[in-house]
Amino acid sequence: MNVDELWRYAEITYARPGVSAACLRLQDECGADVNLLLAAAWLASRGLIWDAATVDALIAGCAAWRREVIAPLRSARRRFKADQPAFYSAAQTLELSAEQVQLRYLQSELQIRSGQADGICSVAKTGGAPDALVANLAAYRACHENVGSVEPGDVSGDGGRGAAGRALGPSPWQGLLHALKRAPVERSPDGG
Repeated sequence: MNVDELWRYAEITYARPGVSAACLRLQDECGADVNLLLAAAWLASRGLIWDAATVDALIAGCAAWRREVIAPLRSARRRFKADQPAFYSAAQTLELSAEQVQLRYLQSELQIRSGQADGICSVAKTGGAPDALVANLAAYRACHENVGSVEPGDVSGDGGRGAAGRALGPSPWQGLLHALKRAPVERSPDGG
């Protein structure tokens, strides 16, 4: 597997209609890590799901990098956007490079975990990518929000709230799920 397979997947998926807007909404409104959202979708595209222990480990493993490298670069990029185009461009390039480093880390960790064969195995084969996508986003949301567990309906539908929940409009999580389902990424013959 290529060391940048997840990076390539992230670039292609993020560029699909609605995906970047949904990811950025979750980032800005909920503090979600866009790279972990894309990693969840990448695993799902391979029919794999992750469990809470894997998600917690990945969140912890990325926390310092996000806080000390990506967040300051993002802040600088946003600050320079309106009136400093050269600085904006430089900050954007550095931010993307830092995100590529994080995606390489995530890919490496997920490959290690998916290769485990004992009871510690944190990534399991599933029947289909759509169910895996819902499961992965629900697991990430639960760990990210520190709520223990989130039912798949809380990501994929109305969260058990019936018509009242639907009347509130889609949550940012549902928005991402729908964008990813509308814009599936096909695997290439080399697995990328």
